[in-house]
Amino acid sequence: MNRYLKLWIIPLILAVISFGTQNLAFSAWDSFVHFKPAEFTVEPGGRAEPLTDQVVLVVVDGLRVDAFNKMKYVSSLKEKGAYFVLKTGQPSLSYPTWATIATGAWQDMTGVTTNWFEGPVKLDSIFSLATENGMTSYIVGSEGWDKLFGNAATEVYAREWKDAYYTFDEQTLDKALEYLKKNPNLLLVHFVDTDEAGHDFGGASPEYQKYADHIDTLIEKLHRNMSEDSILIVTADHGQIDRGGHGGWEDIVTNVPLVMVGKGIEQGDFGKAEQTDIAPTVTNLLGLPDPHMSKGISYQML
Repeated sequence: MNRYLKLWIIPLILAVISFGTQNLAFSAWDSFVHFKPAEFTVEPGGRAEPLTDQVVLVVVDGLRVDAFNKMKYVSSLKEKGAYFVLKTGQPSLSYPTWATIATGAWQDMTGVTTNWFEGPVKLDSIFSLATENGMTSYIVGSEGWDKLFGNAATEVYAREWKDAYYTFDEQTLDKALEYLKKNPNLLLVHFVDTDEAGHDFGGASPEYQKYADHIDTLIEKLHRNMSEDSILIVTADHGQIDRGGHGGWEDIVTNVPLVMVGKGIEQGDFGKAEQTDIAPTVTNLLGLPDPHMSKGISYQML
């Protein structure tokens, strides 16, 4: 009898261990996906004298620095404006980095730690601050922007990301040009084909560069339709590793380009900065208060 009991005890112990390990893994995953940042009150941020009444912020999904430097039009803007290489936070995924771009806060403060975040983001953002101060803000891009900030912007044109290649970004440009006619104070434009190509072909592939070059032509069309007093900012949310993918600590993923050109922008290569610097730069350019939880500093102070 004891012999048979021993035969049953070992599998039972292993089953219990397996069940406990699985539950622990699920619990850890849930705590990561549903991470909730600390909540506390802070004083409103300061504001600067406005430099412009219109900022157009272009986010090219998954654009590497080396690919940016091969894009004929946007790389030429470095000769007319300010250029930086920004460091992203972790994880270097789309939703988390979008939240950082718009709020100036890292992932541990926004609570956006994965692409499964349902939103909306509860922190001040460039969109909510524009609305609260009587300005208009428009978003054109993939549906994630609507989930994160649709409640804060004046209007959002967001679609499910399923029409790459070319179709999605061409439609994005068309809508962005339509919004420009409304003369918004803030317009965010999100292009996606570089990220799609990075996942499908790898960040070092000729296909990836081909789609980056196509987006380059779209940005040129957008810029040529902006007024002389407007400011254009072109950046990326994250990069792509050579074989495709992102989310980790690799320099090729966590270093992203930013070029800014327009009224009053000083020309030069300003070296390293951080992704958290985008939001306070946008608000300072428009004369808005800084986002409450921003960890960045404006371009004018870098």
